[in-house]
Amino acid sequence: MPQINLYQTEVDELEFMKGALKEGCKIVPDCNYATPEIQILNTLEEFQCSRLSERHFFILHERFIRLPLQLRPISKDGKTVYYISPSQGGPFVEFLGGGIFEDEKTQTWRIRSGFLAHPSNYWDANITKRQASPPELMEIYKRLAEAIRATSTRIKPDRSVYWLGNDAQAQLLRGAKLGLHEDWFFPSGSPSSE
Repeated sequence: MPQINLYQTEVDELEFMKGALKEGCKIVPDCNYATPEIQILNTLEEFQCSRLSERHFFILHERFIRLPLQLRPISKDGKTVYYISPSQGGPFVEFLGGGIFEDEKTQTWRIRSGFLAHPSNYWDANITKRQASPPELMEIYKRLAEAIRATSTRIKPDRSVYWLGNDAQAQLLRGAKLGLHEDWFFPSGSPSSE
C-alpha cells in the first residue's frame, strides 16, 4: 500500500482537506454509524466538526470509486452499530490525522503521527475477485501527496521518513514533541492492562 507518513496539526490537516475538496474529493469519516448509511463530508466545516471526534477518514472521488463502501453491523455496548469495512468497496484514499494534544502524564504537548495511503487493489464482491486500483486513484493520490510535500518538511526522526506540516513545525519550535513512540495512545499504559 503506497503511503506517506505525516506529522500534522489540525491546522495542517485543514489546509490539506481544503485542497482535497478543491480536487472534487468527498470525505467519509471512519466511525461507528447508527444506521447503515455513510456520512459524506462535502465542506471544510463538516470535516472540522467530524475531526473533533474522528482521526481516520476515507477520501473518495467519482473518477476512481468503483464500488460503494460497505458497512458491516457489530454489537457494541448492547447496541448495533455499523462500521466501514476497509477491505470491501472503493477503492479509496485513506487519511489518518495526527493532531496536537497535551500528554497529561508528562504535561508535554505532543504531535501524533498520521498517514496518507491507498490500496494497490480492492475486493470486488460482484465478481469475487481482487481488482487493481484504477490509475485515476493513483493520479489523485499523487496530487494530494504532492500538496502535502509542498507545505511540509521532510524529516527522518527514526527509521521512517515523515512529512512535518508547517504548523506542526511551528509547534515544535514552541516546545511540542513528536509522538515517536506512541505509548501514550493507551490511557492506562498498554492495551494488555485493560
